[in-house]
Amino acid sequence: MHLMLTTNEDSTEKELSKLTDEEIIGQCQIFLFAGYETSNNTLAYITYQLALNQNVQDKLREEIKEAVKRNPESSLYDLSHDIDYLDCVMNESLRLNPPLAQVNRECVDDYKFNDIYISAGLQVIITVYFLHRDHDVWPNPEKFDPERFRSPAKDTRHPYQFLQFGLGPRSCIGMRFALMEIKIALVKFLMRYKFVRSPETQVPLEILAGVTLIPKHGVHVRIERI
Repeated sequence: MHLMLTTNEDSTEKELSKLTDEEIIGQCQIFLFAGYETSNNTLAYITYQLALNQNVQDKLREEIKEAVKRNPESSLYDLSHDIDYLDCVMNESLRLNPPLAQVNRECVDDYKFNDIYISAGLQVIITVYFLHRDHDVWPNPEKFDPERFRSPAKDTRHPYQFLQFGLGPRSCIGMRFALMEIKIALVKFLMRYKFVRSPETQVPLEILAGVTLIPKHGVHVRIERI
């Protein structure tokens, strides 16, 4: 919000693009409406994967404890940015269950790529869900493996093979905010509780495909105090 308001202020820099009041209001609405369900679904999928993969959850909890020991006076915000494995876990969940199954873009000019011709005005659909399950890029793609996002594995992938929030100038404007709130929620929870399977836990999850990917029957796990 501060950044958008700052961008709206008068500036001596002639090339600085300013947001109008209407654009700021529109972006705030996107934060509220588009950010709620996607962040909620992402947290649900992460808790599901942690419940099914106790070794991953245990490792993540240990790294959280180590981060607290290193910086006992740090806030949850600072701690959440000091745990590399937390990013790995979150990214792997976003790979398997991205907030949006596809990204749509409109071609503004005629464009030719190799033997592919795209005319101006054509809608191009990028299927993120299938891109994240490409066998040539992600070995054993259905397996939940956060180590994919650590070196050397991640160093060999092209950035556009992982489009959890899109990339480029039209990427999700709320990405940083969403990642921040998800990481803080996970750190705070895992310091005191753990996720485990329950009799109602569905394996595999049945997904309802719409604008977002929604668990058809919800995510059911059990919570235990540690």
